[in-house]
Amino acid sequence: MVQFFPSAQTTTFEQKSEQKLPFIIRAIKFCSFGNDKAILAVGTDQSVVLMEYKRENEKIEVIKEYPLDSRCTSFDWNHQTYVSGDQQFFSFAVACSNKYIIWKNEKNNDSKVLKYTSYINDISFCTVPDQQHGDLLATVSDNHYFCIHTSNDQEIPVKIHLDSIGQRVEWSDRKTDICLIAQLNGIVSIFDWKMKSIITNCYIEVPPIVSYTFDATWDKKNLQKIVCVGGDQLSIFDLKDEEAPIVFPSYKHSYCDQKPFLVRFSDHSPYILSATRNRHFFLHNSEYPQLPQNCRLDSNIIDATWLGKSNEFIIATSKELLIYRIL
Repeated sequence: MVQFFPSAQTTTFEQKSEQKLPFIIRAIKFCSFGNDKAILAVGTDQSVVLMEYKRENEKIEVIKEYPLDSRCTSFDWNHQTYVSGDQQFFSFAVACSNKYIIWKNEKNNDSKVLKYTSYINDISFCTVPDQQHGDLLATVSDNHYFCIHTSNDQEIPVKIHLDSIGQRVEWSDRKTDICLIAQLNGIVSIFDWKMKSIITNCYIEVPPIVSYTFDATWDKKNLQKIVCVGGDQLSIFDLKDEEAPIVFPSYKHSYCDQKPFLVRFSDHSPYILSATRNRHFFLHNSEYPQLPQNCRLDSNIIDATWLGKSNEFIIATSKELLIYRIL
């Protein structure tokens, strides 16, 4: 059962479908190929499962599975993935709990393994390859390092030591030489690939919480802005102004006593999706994000993703996918 909590500026949406899966979900990531193909990657305890989402009947069907030696901790699609008709060449990277990253490119029939000495928290591909260095894969891990690997195996990765543990890393979709790094101490750093250095640090004032969770993402409508969640608030940074963030205490409610741990900005609409550890998810309109629609599920939320350039999004619990649509 889904519980809805009213808002003064209610955004109406409905649950379209739910699909139970025979494995434990650890991460999900969507990739769209025009109007006819929509592929969802689901990371599990022992594999990456690729599933096709069929909008006509709202079903998700398994099309391919890649076995892993350990649990998936993060997944990202590479731009070289190609799907057209019967031709399918998948390219992606998956981080595993055994401190390995598997980088696979079926188009070139290539696969390689990157070995780490610490737990890998997140990975992100740049959407456009560098003319000199090829594909760029950014990572953050528990040893306080931010790294960028290239598709050239002979090149040494770029490494930068952070002030805290990196929780999230995400390349900008349009200004493709910059990447954000969200750290557990409430700092969001902006890395410039051309300069090979961090050019900006955004600071969130956070209470001294031991188990502090934090996430950040680019504002898809205005790439000079970053949306962050941490503590009991949602914050929006304007990188041009270099001033303190606009803060919205969206999570200070008696029914929401745990902190947000993820935030996702829609590619298509002005909506922001966030979620907390105690089964709540929030839908914010970026024009008035202080008044989100709030829902509570029966199961813990693991991950979430928008379904490409549509008004649909998926919430993943440990064993099911819930598909919603904004009306």
